Amino acid sequence: MKQALRRSRSAFSQRFGVSGEQNYYAWLQERTGVKLNVRPEVLGWSSRGQASNCPIVNEILDRYKKYSPWQLHASLKEVFVGRVSFLSPNASAESSFGSAPYIAVSEGLYVALDQCLYLWENVGRLQAKVYARVANAKLAEDELRQYIENWATKRELPEFIARTIELKRFLVGGDPSFVARYKGRAELFELRREGVSDIDFEHRKRRIYMAEGFIIGHELAHILHGHVGAPVKKVARAYLADSVAANMDALHNAGELSNEWMQELQADLTGYNELLLASNWEQVRRIGEHPLGPDRSRLGLILFCVDGIAFTILAMYLVSALGAAPTSFSTHPHPDDRLAAIINVAGKQIEQIIDNTTELDHGPEGGGYFQRIRTALEQFQVTYSICKRTLENALNEL
Repeated sequence: MKQALRRSRSAFSQRFGVSGEQNYYAWLQERTGVKLNVRPEVLGWSSRGQASNCPIVNEILDRYKKYSPWQLHASLKEVFVGRVSFLSPNASAESSFGSAPYIAVSEGLYVALDQCLYLWENVGRLQAKVYARVANAKLAEDELRQYIENWATKRELPEFIARTIELKRFLVGGDPSFVARYKGRAELFELRREGVSDIDFEHRKRRIYMAEGFIIGHELAHILHGHVGAPVKKVARAYLADSVAANMDALHNAGELSNEWMQELQADLTGYNELLLASNWEQVRRIGEHPLGPDRSRLGLILFCVDGIAFTILAMYLVSALGAAPTSFSTHPHPDDRLAAIINVAGKQIEQIIDNTTELDHGPEGGGYFQRIRTALEQFQVTYSICKRTLENALNEL
């Protein structure tokens, strides 16, 4: 396994000219001559012998290799995942000229994620305020959605247009000083702290973690399914075949799919279910920390995962619409279909847990916890729809 990982790291280094043996942030600081705005422990982390040149990515990989289904462990230990300073917002699993497969995640993708998270947070807060104000108004769902959308457009659109213009200038225009400026100056594209409640600030950390985990999980899934590189371990292939069969309803609901689109949805579902959700739940299970009970805690974790995935898919929509990404709607299913497939599977998981639990229907806000979980999942689609409309309005202004 170590030899396979070395081959994967070497293939990544040759492809991108970035040493997999050197801390990405230290390499970037040395290359640009700009003091980066990152924590000292991040700069001081050693990547020698690790599965990534980035400590944050490496932490996610360690969790997947330890807590995902055991059938996947051996194959996961053979893949190197590296950060690259490219402006093009993308993450890709590759295998060049028969080399060992590897994964690259670009700096531009992180910036696009930050901008969509900023919008996602604000629209979510607006939703909460509006639902609280009109709880007794008995508005139809479409009327309520239109009301929130109009409010979001009025409150958030002007600044988001300005941010989108900057994003396009950097990602599409290819400003060569972008990475150094982005990492060296806290104010450039920084996610605001001012006016953000403490609980939202804590949600931000979790959302970013879930987004990174889904992106990496999606690309790892391409390798595990054999979409990229040589076939993986037999035990992993057999396990994933059963997983795909269990999720066929979600794939069929997406309509007629090309082989490329089918592979992308398979990678989405495997990245979510077998890597992001499974590894985080297994870690919680082993630690034994379920303040609400195991079933209710797992319901909350499903929502956390979908929350992070939803704004990640929104970011993919943004960069594709900007023409900044090498992938497009022609090679990938429409973002709406990708989110619908994830929510389809998550909804079934939620109903299965609720149908079989012996725990009380009670949570931090009192009774009716199970219905609040169902409602929260539905509201993610509303938030996504409003954010997407706001993005479209901003794009129309470019």
